[in-house]
Amino acid sequence: PFGGRPLICHVADAIAPLARPIVIADRAGKYGDLGLETIADISPGLGPLAGLQTALHHCGTDWLLLVSCDLLSITTSWIETLASARSPDADAVAFADGYWEPLCAFYHSRLQQAIDRRIETRELAMQSLLDDIRSVVLPRPTNWAQANAPEEMRQATMKTFTILVFGPVAKSAGDRQVRVQSPAPTTCGQLREELVRQAPAIAPLLPSCRFAVDGSFVPDSHSVAGDEEIALIGLVSGG
Repeated sequence: PFGGRPLICHVADAIAPLARPIVIADRAGKYGDLGLETIADISPGLGPLAGLQTALHHCGTDWLLLVSCDLLSITTSWIETLASARSPDADAVAFADGYWEPLCAFYHSRLQQAIDRRIETRELAMQSLLDDIRSVVLPRPTNWAQANAPEEMRQATMKTFTILVFGPVAKSAGDRQVRVQSPAPTTCGQLREELVRQAPAIAPLLPSCRFAVDGSFVPDSHSVAGDEEIALIGLVSGG
């Protein structure tokens, strides 16, 4: 889960304004329950190069965008930056920072036969592929973040949320602000859970409190990034 939704949906959302996202997995239809079209690897078990091979065989366009499902900070603007650097003389466009980032990159369909040969000979390294073809290199975004495990995701996205509190809640907290650590983005419900753990003095009062974000009451399912004004409003007897 990432910001209250599966991480793969977050990645698909970043792609969707510019292209139709299609997932490549070990079996077709694997993520259909998330509304994501999913096709099966044609060379299963051979890593991301096999994913690129499957994508090249499936696509009917000159260029395709290959993106891994573990990119926490991907934005549509990243994809626009990559797309703007494509040229007739290039086989690929990718970010790099000392080494290639091959799993957020554009690849030209003319690479299909070359990738098939690499799969046959088990030359599976994506770094050497980008070294060997005509690749355009762009600086890696400064906010690049990805995770291969839940704890890596938690550490990479950890942020301090400042929550305004009032009345009895402020009295119990000993301050008009309570700060909690939580991965961002998150939901108000998850912030409520973190408050129970990190600010136990106010925990008994939380069931009667509602969240307000930027001046409006919101449900616990509301997503926040931490840049908003977040307040916890307690019910007061008499009004």
